[in-house]
Amino acid sequence: MGAKHDTLFRTLSMLQIIPKEPGYKATSTIHAALEEKGFQVSLRTVQRDLNAMESHLPLICLEGDGERRWSLSASFNDSKLGLDTPTALTLVLAHEYLSDLLPQIAVDQISSQFKAAQQYLNALPSNHYSGWANRVKAIPNGKTLIPAQIKAGIWEAVSEAALEEYAIEVTYLSRKHNEPKSYTLHP
Repeated sequence: MGAKHDTLFRTLSMLQIIPKEPGYKATSTIHAALEEKGFQVSLRTVQRDLNAMESHLPLICLEGDGERRWSLSASFNDSKLGLDTPTALTLVLAHEYLSDLLPQIAVDQISSQFKAAQQYLNALPSNHYSGWANRVKAIPNGKTLIPAQIKAGIWEAVSEAALEEYAIEVTYLSRKHNEPKSYTLHP
């Protein structure tokens, strides 16, 4: 692979490594992470790359303790980097069918990618991909059940318990009995 390709892929990898503010990573930490990804470059090369990126991207540099620390501006929208039409379509369909099955924390973390994918498809002129999500649906066999209304925060707590594999205490009020009962559940 040519030097231009190496630099491009290294820059994209650096964008994945550098956190958004308020988080910061030291230049040496970024260098070590690049080496783990297979880029064999010197610390000085990483420093030059970061300085070059600073003039084109909203990078924030803190100097102190003898080493620079880097962060991306919180307003930087990296969710459209590398987005193409098939990927956008996949993300839109995945959001539609998986958002109720995934833990809420996972949905929250990737919601910006889902939103960017929907915006990407909406901005396309009419083509085979852009209208696919409107023409195709998954229909379950048998009757479709209407999901129960769930108070805000309950699904987050239950999905976190299932994700972390711990029990939760719940209070249940039966329709037949007027006294609530407490149970320990293992979702």
